[in-house]
Amino acid sequence: MATSDERKAAPSSSSYQRQSQVEVTNTYRRSQGKKTRHQKKHSQQKEEASQDTSTKVEREGGARAVRGLERAGTSQKSPRVGLILLLFFALLFVALIVLALLIKKQRPRDPVTVCSSQDCRRHAQELRAALNLSVDPCDDFHAFVCGSWERSSANGSAAGVYRDRLMVESAERAIGELQSDLILLEGASSKDSSRTAHLASLFYRSCSRPNAASDLHATTAKAKLERFRELRAKMRLSWPEDLRSPTLEPVDVMLDLAINWNENFLFDAQLVNVSGRPVTLFLTRGKPLAGWVHYVEPSYYATYVTTYFQYLGLNTSARDNHPPPNTLRSLTRDFLAVKMDTATGEPNQTWFRLDLFDNPTPWIQPGLWLSLLNKHFSPDLSWSSEHWVVVQDSRLIEGVQSLLKKYNKRQFVIGLSWIFVQTHLWAILDLPRIRFGTGATDEFVSLIKKYSCLEYVQSRLGALVLPDLSALSSKRPDAKILERLVNATHDLIEKLPWIGNERHAALHKTRYLTSSPFPHQTSFDVEGRETLYATFPPMGTDFATDFVESSLWFQSKRKERNLLALYGRRTSSGHAQVSYIYALNSVLISMAAFEAPLYYANSTYSVISSGVGSILAREVARAFDPTGSEINEEGRTVIWWGPSRSRQYLDRVTCDLNASECCTSTKLFPLVPGLEIAFHAYKIQVRLDNDSPSDYRLQGLENLTDDQIFFITYCYVLCGSYTAEGVSCNMPLKNFQPFSQAFGCAVGARMNPHHKCAFFS
Repeated sequence: MATSDERKAAPSSSSYQRQSQVEVTNTYRRSQGKKTRHQKKHSQQKEEASQDTSTKVEREGGARAVRGLERAGTSQKSPRVGLILLLFFALLFVALIVLALLIKKQRPRDPVTVCSSQDCRRHAQELRAALNLSVDPCDDFHAFVCGSWERSSANGSAAGVYRDRLMVESAERAIGELQSDLILLEGASSKDSSRTAHLASLFYRSCSRPNAASDLHATTAKAKLERFRELRAKMRLSWPEDLRSPTLEPVDVMLDLAINWNENFLFDAQLVNVSGRPVTLFLTRGKPLAGWVHYVEPSYYATYVTTYFQYLGLNTSARDNHPPPNTLRSLTRDFLAVKMDTATGEPNQTWFRLDLFDNPTPWIQPGLWLSLLNKHFSPDLSWSSEHWVVVQDSRLIEGVQSLLKKYNKRQFVIGLSWIFVQTHLWAILDLPRIRFGTGATDEFVSLIKKYSCLEYVQSRLGALVLPDLSALSSKRPDAKILERLVNATHDLIEKLPWIGNERHAALHKTRYLTSSPFPHQTSFDVEGRETLYATFPPMGTDFATDFVESSLWFQSKRKERNLLALYGRRTSSGHAQVSYIYALNSVLISMAAFEAPLYYANSTYSVISSGVGSILAREVARAFDPTGSEINEEGRTVIWWGPSRSRQYLDRVTCDLNASECCTSTKLFPLVPGLEIAFHAYKIQVRLDNDSPSDYRLQGLENLTDDQIFFITYCYVLCGSYTAEGVSCNMPLKNFQPFSQAFGCAVGARMNPHHKCAFFS
């Protein structure tokens, strides 16, 4: 049998006959063409003459017709014809656009594509280091995702200092950047080494390697102590040297430390600006300082106090005029208990107008809050009774109140001074053993010193420790990601079958949910930072001088609006603070939320939505939790939804979350609704972006699907969290059907129970 090629190469006899007939026909046509050419020319001349005559007649007739139409008033039909034509072309244009969109939508997507950008490779590398593949993800997903990381952290890494995965990651990255910059500075000219960009690195070196500049700047211990005493006097923490200081108002001292020095042990303070609302003061949990995370109380406290007095240059006999060691120990215990109590657990947010703030704080004189805020913010900002104060956790107020009940005002301020001395004296003199004892290992002391030095740099030079964030000023990922989450929430509410008449109020509140603005654009680029820190004192002499001078500079610039944004959004050690403020219907976003591992600019939708997206989604969900359902978009108490108005709502928030096997009590909000919002936003983005593949995988983890990467990243950013047994990871996932589908978990497995709880589903 002949092949197709052979059939093409050997034409049949009938084909040959047809070809011959064609050639004959062509020859005949050429001969006939010569004969008729003259006839055509003659006929054309006659037709042209006829056309000229016809054209003339048509012109005359047309003119008569126009005049006749004008006389008859038929010109009224012309606009109607034009309108019909306009509508026709408009419909044609719309049809063409719809057709183009349909063609684009129907264009097949690549089924599987691998993301090979630097961010994708970097994230894949971090996930590989954390995954414990010996664990069945359908049995314990938290152990599957975080097992290897937590095992390595337990063997002497930063987990000895921080327990939070994000803080460890951010701290390691920042220290690496500072150390790399110091390597570049070696051999650089004095002009280059004095540039603003190197201030943070030089400050870090003076703390972590105090002998690095000893050959150029030798400072005696006495001189260091004098500078330290000078700083504490300006902060009104002059104890123990000054025993004659007047009795101070504790709230005044704490607000001054928080607002002007960024040094309050118990709480931080920052301004929140939301469009259309008065400026709000936000009191948040104090920073998790490395030196206090694993505090071990000295066995011989009297000896411990005597050692500090000696290093401060005080005579041993002077101790008799001070509170006894037992009182100082009690103050330390109680201050630390308040700090640790508010550092963990779900915060219970509360808010008050300044004219009402005295009611929940009876231990403060009437009107004191208002007068103190005007004192510390004047002349840049004037406070009135219309302004609000929001407290992140009501336990802050309760803790301060309990301290003031137990101690008088003088003892309270002495407690603040004693905490400050213990926090900083060892770094001023480079004697960590006086603070952490002789029993601590060298490795642990080295870790404490490294991360404490980073905290010093971040608290004074926060913006300079950040990586190059120039892209944030133009792309504004905070606004884009929040917009996607809000749109996803809006879509979920639109489709919610059980919401009933409350749908309109829920959509209205979603529509007006906002975020506080990022710092000004100039704060992100190199030139903006150069201008911002142009007056910053030179760094790199000795740590005592650097710490005091940078603190004085910070205090003088703290009231500037751009600085309030830069420092207020980044707490110590890169802790990504993101908070939904009920009274403002607004999400306060930390700049640290847009650093790895939470955010990778050039990665996939699944990575972005499950990283920073999941953190923000949990805060968006609070707008509809039992508290948010009783607060409208203007911050007024209006019960527009919630368990008291909706039986279906009550059934969902009281649903058994399959978390009984864990020792920690958990609630539906914000974990489960937050997961639903984040995953829905991710799926919407993939669906809308026709250029995005249907399954976008990471280079280095090609065996994991896009959905699997979403859930792994979701849990990865929770590794090492305080919640026991990884419940913040496992609980929402085991109640989410797309998770069990992504990993093929059998019905009845620990991560795929028969009964599930959901809010939007």
